[in-house]
Amino acid sequence: MRNYLAEKPREEELSFQQTCSECGEGFAFAEKKRLEDDNIILLEQCTECSYSKRINRALTIENDPITKILKGIKTWEMRDRHCRIRESIGLIEIGTGTIVGAMEIIGTRGPMGREELLENKKRHCSDPDFLLSKGWDHAWILKKPRKFVNPIPYKHPRGAQMWVKLTKKVLE
Repeated sequence: MRNYLAEKPREEELSFQQTCSECGEGFAFAEKKRLEDDNIILLEQCTECSYSKRINRALTIENDPITKILKGIKTWEMRDRHCRIRESIGLIEIGTGTIVGAMEIIGTRGPMGREELLENKKRHCSDPDFLLSKGWDHAWILKKPRKFVNPIPYKHPRGAQMWVKLTKKVLE
């Protein structure tokens, strides 16, 4: 595992390439890092400035919705309850065993009825009747989706369904 403090990564080593939201100059990237206490964490970094953000958890999402999120088309993730998390999270594509990107959850909205879901179809990219049949009437508002060029493998913990805590055991 490479230590990001030792050297700046070469462009082809970056996990995702997106201009840094802090300085606008460097490229953002994600990598696993082993700490002195032997713990392993997932970090977002910038190649130019001191920007660094730890990703503590990841959300599991199906293939079609995750593709739309990473392209910036889908800005609402529909679920059956509010979400209290307001931070950068990893995105796990169900069935791949990899963290394929990251995004920020900035708020929630709901519960919503059919009319409100219909008015906001461009944000959630789903049929309102389908969402209501599943009980998915709460929108998690998404911002700054980032797709990893090199998805990061992880071990899916037993019993995890929606959220995966990114611990040493999961990232090793």
